[in-house]
Amino acid sequence: MTEERRSPPDHARANVPLSPSNPDRLPSGRLRQFVITPPAPCPYLPGRLEQKLVTTIDVDDPEAYTRLHNVGFRRSHEMAYRPVCPACDGCKSLRIDVERFTFNRTQKKLLRRHRHLMRLVANNGATQEGYELFQSYTKSRHPDGEMASMGPSDFASLIHETAVDTHVIEWHDVSERVGSSLAAACITDILRDGLSMVYSYYDVQAKSASYGTFMILSLMEVCQRLELPYLYLGYWVEGSPSMDYKRRFKPAEIYSNQGWQALSEL
Repeated sequence: MTEERRSPPDHARANVPLSPSNPDRLPSGRLRQFVITPPAPCPYLPGRLEQKLVTTIDVDDPEAYTRLHNVGFRRSHEMAYRPVCPACDGCKSLRIDVERFTFNRTQKKLLRRHRHLMRLVANNGATQEGYELFQSYTKSRHPDGEMASMGPSDFASLIHETAVDTHVIEWHDVSERVGSSLAAACITDILRDGLSMVYSYYDVQAKSASYGTFMILSLMEVCQRLELPYLYLGYWVEGSPSMDYKRRFKPAEIYSNQGWQALSEL
């Protein structure tokens, strides 16, 4: 695989810290406002309802999101959120311990198979080519989700309206072929302790390409080279078939009420 290096282009409310009993886990030294969203259908487990604890990500406090992220929050635009469903605790933030990760034979084979893809950081972030790939992916894989109805401006805001160091990492087919060269992409946050995969999308017509797994492995290589300790894969939901693939990347850790712990211990 080749790579090109480019320069990174009415709700319930509470004004309380996340963990009063553990000051080291506080998002910042000041009190932060959180909002609990109303119940809504769970997108992962049929018949269940979800609620989220939401707060804004402040531009003037760049370390806040890393601290929020370290206690199980994820990002959407300029907001950080974490599930707080009263009747369920299934969604858990998952990360891979990069230093201890070893590529197995199947994973090495997949990396070799896609060595014709060039990994790069998109200079302009949101592009027409990227939006078309995003739209094709969401309408095919998540037709009932809110992202499937996103227009170009919504897609651009997902990438650019953020106080976090965010980039679009793309994989382009550099072999001779007709049409778009963009095969896969991932909106990625750069954190102090690793990379966070915010949203990935790829060519759904290439049914046997395993682009989803490939992007994780490729970003694992980036973390190893940059000596970043973790690759964050978002939420893992026990009992959700669409999320089960994440437990194949070992050693995996999840965030629970006891903090970060090995997934194998559960």
